[in-house]
Amino acid sequence: MVTGGVQRGKTTYLSGLVRHLHKEHISTAGFLSEGTFSGNQRSAFTLVNVENGEKLDLASVEEKEGWVCFGRFFFNPEALAEGERIIRKGMEQKADLVVLDEVGPFELNGGVWSDILDQLCNAHSIAQIWVVRDRVLKEVMKRWNIPLENVTEIGPGSLEKLIHKIIAYVRNDEIGPAT
Repeated sequence: MVTGGVQRGKTTYLSGLVRHLHKEHISTAGFLSEGTFSGNQRSAFTLVNVENGEKLDLASVEEKEGWVCFGRFFFNPEALAEGERIIRKGMEQKADLVVLDEVGPFELNGGVWSDILDQLCNAHSIAQIWVVRDRVLKEVMKRWNIPLENVTEIGPGSLEKLIHKIIAYVRNDEIGPAT
């Protein structure tokens, strides 16, 4: 798990990680949730497939017909289904790394990607990165039985350490299951 506070650069951090791993020929599946701002507040999110860069509107503060409301955002059912499809495809094709940005209250309440997270927890042969806000980290760790040693807080030097940990796992399977 990669964690940090709200608007602390978790998605940017994960994007840098994925770019570096692509250079190392590590097959990566999953998605990023890139935020859009209006003033100083998040106003929307875009689902970005890390494998091919395809984008799809994920969530917006503006009400849209057919979108699902959770908190202050409305979520695009098409993007939610696409996110799950992307993760399932990565699992089926046995990608070296599956990334999911982000796991939070919606999943803790059994929504969005909670079912696929249950399946990912049993996919020990696939390295995984889940982005989790620090304020819900303990709940996510408890819900999916994630040990503390599988948590990386973004900060100076942490990206390089995580890159090396993932490469070691993928190439040598030396470090055991990773999340």
